[in-house]
Amino acid sequence: GPDNADVAKLGDRTLAVWASNQGNYAFSTYTYTNLIGAGNPNVYKEVPYGADINDWHFIQFSYSRAQKKAIGFIQFKARKETIVLPDINHFFSPQVYVNIGKDRFYPSWSGYIGKFKLNLCGGAFVPEFPTVPPIVPPQVTPTPKAPEPPKEPTPSRKCVSGQSSIGVAAASGKTVVDLKIPGEKLNGVKEYGYGFWTRWLTKFPDVLTGVTEPWYFVSRLTTNDPYDNIRFGDRTLAIWIGQGGYTFITNDKKTENPNVVKQIPITDIDGVWTYIHFSYSLKAEQAVGFIFAGGKYQTVVIPAVHPAPKFLRLVVGGSDLDLYPGFNGQFSSPIIKLGHGSYVSTEAELKEFVLACNPQPQPECDKQYESNLVQGIKKYDAEQKEIYEYVKDENHLFPEEYAVRGWFKWNPTKQQPWHLAFRVTINDQKTNKNAELLGDRDLSAWLGTVEGGSYALATYTYTNIQGAGNANQYQYIKHQDKHTEWHYIYFAYNRSKRQAYSAIWFKDRKEEKTFDKVNHFLAPYYRVFVGKDQFYPAYNGYVADFKFILCQDAFNPAFKPGDEPKLPKEPTIKVKTPLPPPKTQTPEAKPDPVCQEGDERIVNSAVDQPKPLADIQVDGDKLKDVREYGYGFWVRFLTRYPVPLYNGKKEPWYFVSRLTNNVKYGNVEMGDRVLAIWLGQEGYTFITNDVKTTNPNVYKAIPYGDIEGVWTYIYYSYSSIENKAVGFLKYGDNKDYKSVTLDVFHTKPTYLRLIIGGTDLNLYPGFNGQVSRAIFKVGYGSFYDTPEKFENFACKCNPIPKADCAKKAEVVPIPTSKKYELSSAVVNEIASPKENPFPTEYSISGWFKFTQVKMEPWHLAFRLHINKELENKNAERLGDRTLAVWASPSSDGIYAFATYTYTNLNGAGNPNLYKAVPYGKDLTSWHFIFFAYSKDKKKAAGFVQFKERKEIIDLDANHFLNEVVYLNIGKDRFYPSWNGYIGKFTLNLCGGAFLPQFPPENVPPPVTPTPKIVEEQKDICLRETKLIEVTTKNVRDIIANLEKLEKEWKPERTCFCTLPQIRTSFIELHGEGLHGYEDHPVIQRLIAQNQVRLRY
Repeated sequence: GPDNADVAKLGDRTLAVWASNQGNYAFSTYTYTNLIGAGNPNVYKEVPYGADINDWHFIQFSYSRAQKKAIGFIQFKARKETIVLPDINHFFSPQVYVNIGKDRFYPSWSGYIGKFKLNLCGGAFVPEFPTVPPIVPPQVTPTPKAPEPPKEPTPSRKCVSGQSSIGVAAASGKTVVDLKIPGEKLNGVKEYGYGFWTRWLTKFPDVLTGVTEPWYFVSRLTTNDPYDNIRFGDRTLAIWIGQGGYTFITNDKKTENPNVVKQIPITDIDGVWTYIHFSYSLKAEQAVGFIFAGGKYQTVVIPAVHPAPKFLRLVVGGSDLDLYPGFNGQFSSPIIKLGHGSYVSTEAELKEFVLACNPQPQPECDKQYESNLVQGIKKYDAEQKEIYEYVKDENHLFPEEYAVRGWFKWNPTKQQPWHLAFRVTINDQKTNKNAELLGDRDLSAWLGTVEGGSYALATYTYTNIQGAGNANQYQYIKHQDKHTEWHYIYFAYNRSKRQAYSAIWFKDRKEEKTFDKVNHFLAPYYRVFVGKDQFYPAYNGYVADFKFILCQDAFNPAFKPGDEPKLPKEPTIKVKTPLPPPKTQTPEAKPDPVCQEGDERIVNSAVDQPKPLADIQVDGDKLKDVREYGYGFWVRFLTRYPVPLYNGKKEPWYFVSRLTNNVKYGNVEMGDRVLAIWLGQEGYTFITNDVKTTNPNVYKAIPYGDIEGVWTYIYYSYSSIENKAVGFLKYGDNKDYKSVTLDVFHTKPTYLRLIIGGTDLNLYPGFNGQVSRAIFKVGYGSFYDTPEKFENFACKCNPIPKADCAKKAEVVPIPTSKKYELSSAVVNEIASPKENPFPTEYSISGWFKFTQVKMEPWHLAFRLHINKELENKNAERLGDRTLAVWASPSSDGIYAFATYTYTNLNGAGNPNLYKAVPYGKDLTSWHFIFFAYSKDKKKAAGFVQFKERKEIIDLDANHFLNEVVYLNIGKDRFYPSWNGYIGKFTLNLCGGAFLPQFPPENVPPPVTPTPKIVEEQKDICLRETKLIEVTTKNVRDIIANLEKLEKEWKPERTCFCTLPQIRTSFIELHGEGLHGYEDHPVIQRLIAQNQVRLRY
């Protein structure tokens, strides 16, 4: 094993011999005493060697399973020793492994070993001391005496690859590399140096305004332990970024100067990959620093005398003992080199021996990606408060080209000075400074009243790396009153061209604007507001097919839009106009009732929608001799859709429908409410009028319970033969029908008008929810007064609308793992797909691992919610904590699992129903969380699977049914972020999402760590690396192939040489599939033989 367990693990000392500084050889083996793990891993006997260890002597050590013995012999020059270890039981094993002279754990043999053999199988065990053939010590070729001082060997030069993964360094963060090199590795070292790729990022991971501080720490190689700031040896080879540029610092023993400085000036370094190399030669007595960026080399040479190093420590990134802000950005491929070839003094050497095997990191965003932010047509209202914010594509970071484009159509209204069309930003501002802060107006457009009516197209530019610039660089395009027709807006940016370009296609012309010399900070991801942000009135009208385009060719001045969209009609229900009764119809000759199908489409009914969903009029011959009429439909009340009723169903009455016989109807005159339905506080209220008593408002109610999201079929009809109005109601597929009967007299109708939905002459708020399968019938067969008729002639051909979200769907925002840092986390809000609306089940599952930090009272793990709040009301408003989890240091460390429940539809409930789960010491180890909700079961339930225990969550909860749920992972607008890793994170929706999701194979996700420093010394002899990616699918095949190759490889001597021997075959493994297999015996054997190494 890779750890020193060989006095605790059976088999680590199968046959072993050590020489101690106490004058003894120790012959050691092991024995098992039963097959459940008992035994002695270190059965040994000591033999004194005296002065004989300095002369050739012969050792033999063998074992016989048949005799259960291990016997050893030593033949010294004048004596011999025998070692017998009886009662020894060894396991059967297909292979044994031999370390000669050195293993991973003990100091090596110092001297010679010769004629060394490993004997196996029959005859290998020697029970008596061998006498024939005579033991002859091997010959040692003596070191030739040099007639003159030897010439210094020509140093070997080779290119050493650093780990190519990309690490993050924050200005306020911790050190990312801290490597100590002890003195035994520095014997004879006369050259040393280090290098890495860096990319300064003003806006990531910390959000800075620019290079505003005097100094930002990059790295230091020091000979002091512990080190300080500016004592001699603290800055042996050190680098800072200062206002004047990249600053290379060393110390000079000759002048006793601990801070010898030279600078390479910087211009615009934001987002520019830059290779930095700094090395020293004791022979040349100088340090040489290089900067390579954009194909250009810059060099500093600093004459200096260094004492031979007895200790070295390399520190990269971080705030350097909290003395300086750290380098802010990314780094990759770090290496440190010791010995010959470490010193690089020319561009040619840097190119051949450093850059040749450490190429510039590849662009993260190399293909074009589209995010459809508005699919189809979406209506916006200037008075609306709801904000539509999108953060898209964390998988395609740092785009150098991006664009937004889409169709717009203004609906005339009382206009404010500015209405937002869209705004792309890289900032997370909470107050309206978006005309002042660089990056708030990345690509933005407003419709305004300026210059007689114009679009203002705005971007920003920084003019130096210190943060100066223009936060609001804008141009106007006059719309000339064509904005009320469909028009197309395109706005794009290209970082390499330093240019932004915009165009608007109106009905009669195309207008273009170009912004030159525009510098945008390179940022990982962008926030996009469409139609409304937190500062400006919303766009009043329609937006269609709005897209955010990233990466390759997103900037395309040759782009042309397609056909303009067609504006949908106002939401309506298709209701067939009733047919006139048959001419031969008489009361004695009734036709058989017919079940009439309604349109199966589902239509939204908004509480504030003035126009009705259906408005059907019938008169004349169609009503001749009509004695029955009725209508019906499916409805479901929704508290939060299409208009969110945050305070619940508070109004006394919500209009559903009315059948009137007045051409100009009012509210409550005779004939206004022939057959009318309202949703009241007590129930669904069925209203009619009675001409006999001259009562225009005869009513009865069917009480309801929890109708949130419940499809309800209603049919209401009248018969002048029976002189009755009968209303039926059923919930879902339940056959427990509810009904009311009202004994009334109606006048013979000559005109009927059916109105469904809307605000009913603006007298009442409308029904909030959805309507489907509406029917309107006149004549015989329209009146149903029994459950059988209601079922057979109304319900049977109008089944309950299909489930919106029956099949389970998955959204996987984090397929592997993602690191969150308290200082730099960004709010990322994900909306559930519109293809999976109104889920009645949903759950969160994922792995979590916290990195120790001084904790705030609460750190967000995740929050699923149905509200889009800008103020922190999420412990007050129902739906803000749909499924949420926080970690807190209180009570010795707890998780708070929170949800909400409504207790009635008038706004009452508990917005913060929670259970505390202790995490103890398990927070910083990988653990699995599952948290789910089922509306059918009215349960929020889940578990936390820690390494050694499991905690259960079970809460009774009632949730609103909503079209979309929103998800914040690791960070929201209100709470400190998660600090650590989140992996294999999944949002499960719809049927089956409530079922417990156990982690597959209980294996936490792989973590891509900060790239480890690659250390090269003069005795490393490896070349021609073959890089193999390991996945979960191919890992077993790769191990099998390695085992096969292991048998075919010819052994090569380990090389500790000035002129290194070339190893022609070397394999480097990387990829997520490595997780859990790093300690596999085949891989570990090949690592020990310098045939394989792992790249994390």
